[in-house]
This record gives sequence, structure tokens and C-alpha cells, in this order.
Amino acid sequence: MFDDIVRDCEKAESWPLCPSMKEGVQATIHSLNQINSQLTLRRESLFITNLAKFRLLLREGYSTQSHCQSKEVRSFDILKEHLNRHIDKGIKDPIVRYMLVSDELAIIDMCLTSDSFFSAGNSRKPLNCTLEAFRFLCTYLQISPEYADTLLSFGEPSGDIVEFHQPSSHQEYFLPPVAERFLKTPELGRSGWELRNIYKLSAMELSADGYFMRQQAVHHSFDFATGKSLFIITKANNNAIRRQIEAIGKGAVPDSTARSFLDSLETQLISFTWCADGWKEHIGVLELKIRQISKRIHNISMSSEDEHMNFDHGGQWASSANSNSPWENQDGAGPRLKSFKRISSVLSDNFRWINSERRLGTSSTLVVEPKKMKTTSERLQENTETIQNSIKRIKILEEFPFSGLQKLTSACQNLQEAKLVMGLNIGVLVDIREFYEDLFEALEFPPGIKKYHATELQTFLRRMRASEKKLSTQCTRVDALINITNDGKNLYNSIQQRQSAETSTLFAMDALGTSIRMESSTKRMEDIAQSTERDTASMHVITFFALVFLPGTFLGSFFSTPIFDTTSKESPWEMNWGLLWLFLKICFPMMVITILLWGIYVYVAKFRRLQRQRAREAQLC
Repeated sequence: MFDDIVRDCEKAESWPLCPSMKEGVQATIHSLNQINSQLTLRRESLFITNLAKFRLLLREGYSTQSHCQSKEVRSFDILKEHLNRHIDKGIKDPIVRYMLVSDELAIIDMCLTSDSFFSAGNSRKPLNCTLEAFRFLCTYLQISPEYADTLLSFGEPSGDIVEFHQPSSHQEYFLPPVAERFLKTPELGRSGWELRNIYKLSAMELSADGYFMRQQAVHHSFDFATGKSLFIITKANNNAIRRQIEAIGKGAVPDSTARSFLDSLETQLISFTWCADGWKEHIGVLELKIRQISKRIHNISMSSEDEHMNFDHGGQWASSANSNSPWENQDGAGPRLKSFKRISSVLSDNFRWINSERRLGTSSTLVVEPKKMKTTSERLQENTETIQNSIKRIKILEEFPFSGLQKLTSACQNLQEAKLVMGLNIGVLVDIREFYEDLFEALEFPPGIKKYHATELQTFLRRMRASEKKLSTQCTRVDALINITNDGKNLYNSIQQRQSAETSTLFAMDALGTSIRMESSTKRMEDIAQSTERDTASMHVITFFALVFLPGTFLGSFFSTPIFDTTSKESPWEMNWGLLWLFLKICFPMMVITILLWGIYVYVAKFRRLQRQRAREAQLC
């Protein structure tokens, strides 16, 4: 197996498709090819391309040392030279080994133990390590390819899909003689009897811009025969690294296999505790925003009937009517029904006024008492007051812009994302805890650790359950806040409906006012028509008497002309034919001319009317 590792390190660019990996890993060849292609495809987003930013800090502790020693590596060639000396000179792996890839210089002076940190400023920045160096490290350390799969959600996303909320876990437990085929390497101090725990968790951290989500991937392996422990922690920040160091004996080299195993459990607890931190504070910030908006919506006062309703700090409605909806009155009528009643009450007055003018039927047994009618000025005043009240209510509703609904929706989305990640974190913790519970009960588990350190093992499991419980509590809290948010969104929609109803009422009442004024004008026109009818009857009488006396008047006027000479005593009815013919020559032509002019006028008017009609028909076509 040692020769295979040597050959694979010479061709490390083929990892994870190197021969030594294909024999023992649980992943299929198809999965290995997919991981290899993804690493190549996303090398610019996951790893640095500027060699000047390359940085690797090694902290190693051998059995002959009491504390770890540090070595800073600034290039890939120096890294290969350092690790190849184990192969060339036959030096076994240290008891503990840390590999730190970071751009944070403050970490250099910190003492690390059996961990390897691939770090960056945040989960979207590339690792301060090249892809070639990463493949070489994974080949030499025989890292499981599933760990590379957890890194694919780091780096800048290639599109709109954000591969961020993907906590996951993978556990392996290798026992002789199966593991001897691909893990046992006595030349490097590797027995092959080891466990591997690979997981990725997410937590909420506070920054200058507020809370943001950070993820951390961990690859842990422990050799039960030699006590060698390895941690590769990706995307760890300064705080996480400091907590790791404080938990593992200030970088001291363990003096026994049991001590090394317990230190590895303590180191993992740091990540398990970290993934449960920050959520409470983040949810608290969202809760404050949600309750501020919800309280403002619930405490809206639409009219004097609604002033008794108030939304207290405990989130309960205080109402003497105990209504199911803030927009319902005591009889259960909603805003649209109340608006309809307000309109119909005014319209019913109009119908009653019309019916009061006409009796329902002619039967003497049916008596309809007309309701006392309001004057037009009273009805217009009532209509104006209704319009003013509607305008006031609309102005109140305009205090809740669409941005309020957007804020509630955004808060709800943040809560749902938080619940998703916390739920996945719980799933990872449960898988790891069950893995260790089965491991502690396995027959192959070292009896010395189980017998003399049972308390520490149970403490480890209990602290894992505490982290699970902490996350579960926050998930329950998120469920309650999501319900409150949905209630606020529903109530906001009711406000929008109320605003629409009030606007419709405003237009309806404005139309009603116009109708009242038109009704008043119609009544005045009816009075004018009745007066005109009376005047027309008088004119008919006058016209009748004028027609009766018209023949006599005509004859009297004709006989008074010089055509008849009535002054002669000898022949008083002698006709002057010369004057008669003169009269006829003048009168008849004037009559003909008048008839012709009237005919021409009628023809021109008819022609113009036909032209206008044809033009309208042409426009319609």
C-alpha cells in the first residue's frame, strides 16, 4: 500500500480517481468522476489562482514532543518537500497534525493540534489553497472523496441557484482485515483501523452588516491502534479556531490513545455547539420587526365602533364584542357588507319616495303609509358626510403601504430559511450521535476507553443532545413566528380589501350625489313641463277663436281695399278690375316664390342630414 501512495502522490492531479482510492472508498466510480469534474469546473470559485495568496500553516506533534511545532508554507513546492520527507526518510505521521490555510495572520501564533483548517474570509471566498495542493494533501492523507463533495457548496455560485443550505454527514468505520487493503501503511504509522466522520454544518454569525449564515465542513479521522487523529476544518474563522485550540489542551500532544480519542470528541463538540449558536439572536431580530409591523396593523382604528379594540403586548385581541375578525362588527358584517348597507339605506329612501308618489294598487283594503321624505338638501348633506367619512378611512388605510407586506414576506422567508438549516443541522447531529452510540456499543471498540472513560463518553452524547434540543427549541419558536407572520399578511390583505371597499363606496356615494342632483333637476323639469302644458292649453283656446274670426277678418280686409268701390250710391259693389288684376299679379308670384324657397330649404336640410348619416355609418364600418 505504501508503494501505491507514493505513485499516487506523484500523480496527485488525478485524485480522487487514483488507484489507491478506488479500492476502498464507498463511493461509486460514477460519483468519483462527478466529484473530479466538479472540482475542475469550479476551481476558480473554490480555490485561489493567485499563488501570492497561498498560505498553509502546519502544526504537528510527534510522540517525542510535548507540544506541537508550527511551520508556515507559502508555496506548493515547499508543501510537497515537507510531506515527501516522510516518504523518502521513512518518518511516520505525527500523533497530531494541523494544516491551516488562511489569510488571517493572527492565527500564525496560535498552537494547533490534530486539525487541518482550510479557511477564508467567508463562505463565498475561495480557499487560500490551489487545487493542485488540495489534491496532493487529499492523496497523501487518503482523504475520503465525500469530503470534497461537501466543498462544492462553497465559493461564488455560478448562477441564480445558491448552494448554501446543505448541511450533510457521512460516517465510515474501517476494521481489519478489510481496511488493510487500502489503509494499512506501517511505513507511515497507519494501521487501517480507524473511523471517519465527515459533516458540514451551518451557523448564524454576527457581522457589521448584521447576521449572516456561515457554513463549516469537517473531515475527521481517528486511528484506534496508534491514536493518530486528523481534523480538516474548512471555512473556520478566528473565533472557531480559538475555541478549537482552547478545547484540546492548548496544543499539547496526547500521551495515550484514550486521551487522543477524548480530545477528538471534545474538538468535535466545538463544531456541534457552534452550529446551535447565533440562531436565537437572529430570530430575535426578526421577531422584533414582525411584532412591530403586526402590532401596527392590529391596532388600526377605522371608526368609533372599532376604537375599543386593541392588540396588547401579549399578542391577544381585546374586544368587548369578541369578534372573529378585526373588520367585523357585532352582527358579523364585514367591510363590504357594511358599505353595501350604507349605500342601500340611501337608495331605499329614493325608492320609497318614488313609491309614495304611486300607490301600490287600487284596492281600498291596501293602505300604504308614505315615509316622511327628506328634502334634497338633507339628502345631499348626508351624502357629503358619508363621502367625507370614506375619505378619512381611506387616508387611515394609506398609512400601511405595500412595503409593509414586503417586509413581512421577507421576514417569513428568512424564518423559513433558518428553520430549513436548523432542521438539517439537527439531522446531521442525530446521525453523528447515533453513529457514536453504535460505535461505543460495538464489540471492536477499545475496552479500555469504554471501561475507564464511560463518563466522558456519556457526557459527549449528552452535550450533543443538548445542541439538538437547542436547535429544536428555536425551530418551534420559528413555527410560532411564521404563524404570526402569516396572520399579519392575512390581516394586511384584509386592510387592502377594506381600502378597495372604501374606494368603491366613495365612487358609489359620489355617483349617488350626482343622481340626487339629477333627480332634483328632473323634478324641476317636470314642473316646467306641467306649466308649459297649462300654457299650451290656453294657447289652443286662443288659436281656436282666432281661426273662427279669421274668415271674417280676411273678408273685412279684402272688402276694405279699393278693389270694391262702396262709396258710389248708384253701384256700391262695383269692382275695380284693374286693381284686382294688379293685386293678383303681385300676390300669386310672391306665393310661388315663397313655396319654392321653402322647398329648397327642406331639400338642402334633408341632403345634409343624409350626408351626416352616411359619414357616421362609414366611421362605424
